[in-house]
Amino acid sequence: MKVLIIRLSALGDVVHTLPAAARIKSGLIEAGFADTTLSWLVEPPNKDLLVNNDLVDEVILFPKKALKAKITSPDKWGESISLFSQFASELKQRRFDAVIDFQGLLKSSIPGYISGSKIRIGYSKVKEFSHLFLTHKLYIEDYFAEGTHIINRHLLLADLAVRVLTDKYKTLDQIAASAKLSERVLQGGATAADTPELVANFPLPRPEASVYDRFGQMLPTKQNKLPRVVLIPGTTWDTKIWAPEKWSKLGQELIKASDTRPGAEIVIVGGDSEANVNASIFQYIRNAGASVVDLTGKTSLVDLIALFEGSDLVIGGDTGPMHLACATRHPKVLAIFGATPSKRNGPYGDGNQALALNLSCQPCNQMKCPLNTTACLQDMSVDYVLSEALKML
Repeated sequence: MKVLIIRLSALGDVVHTLPAAARIKSGLIEAGFADTTLSWLVEPPNKDLLVNNDLVDEVILFPKKALKAKITSPDKWGESISLFSQFASELKQRRFDAVIDFQGLLKSSIPGYISGSKIRIGYSKVKEFSHLFLTHKLYIEDYFAEGTHIINRHLLLADLAVRVLTDKYKTLDQIAASAKLSERVLQGGATAADTPELVANFPLPRPEASVYDRFGQMLPTKQNKLPRVVLIPGTTWDTKIWAPEKWSKLGQELIKASDTRPGAEIVIVGGDSEANVNASIFQYIRNAGASVVDLTGKTSLVDLIALFEGSDLVIGGDTGPMHLACATRHPKVLAIFGATPSKRNGPYGDGNQALALNLSCQPCNQMKCPLNTTACLQDMSVDYVLSEALKML
């Protein structure tokens, strides 16, 4: 059995799909397809999460950046057509038995269609009419609904895929997988806690020993046994970003010792685009004489796995590294939510917590605040986040 998983971007979305991919592969092997191979179509920035991952047999890179660069230049349209034709030809030559599209966009459904696979499984109601390219659909009312965590929803789609592929390719259009659970889960009436069938397993690549050694040199020694707190201030949307001055104050408060707690050491992480903001946060905390390190732009995805495994608490917004921290299952995770749905996208796993003010306008799922206030984040106080963080520590 040759199966193609399509989940192109972003990092958090790829993390959220790992348990479903694992469910598909293990389900097929248990059903007698011992030679099942799992390929994954992904964009280059997230490939390190899948390369050297025991779950994935083949990583296929989607040339989105190259295609986009050529499409925007009319004089390079010929090159764009040639590049896409080559990509499509190589995809089709692999002769996949099935494609499972966890993304639900045209950019994900078209590669599934051109792969030539006669079985293409995905969600019934998603964006850009991408469901029209599917042969089998998991019926849901709203892909972006708040009630069900996206990981649980993906696990249901995985169950559907296993049923379809182990039932002699019988057509099951718009069928709900795991009938016992699907209606309750999709309507938000059940969670991973009371449906053990949906407990997620996150297959991750293992960092080499040299990665841990390098962090041992870059980070405080922890000989003082202070808890290590990782701060992830940055993310993509304006409506997901808690103000830098609030992050600065939070970090400064966390490192303070008192009669009831020893304080903490702080590690700041983020991408290159967040370097300036994170540097200012780092300097503010450091001015308080804190044990603080800024690793912004210095960590790969595998590096982050090693860092999170040696940390006690991770605090971030709705961003990929925050979800990766949840997947390591070691630190507790506290996430600050603004525009995006906290119950659907919140930090997955026992002991983790999403903070949201639950204003009447939340979640709006908009990159720019429709009310021009961003009150969902502006009104989130440092004292509130600090209080919850200290409880978790």
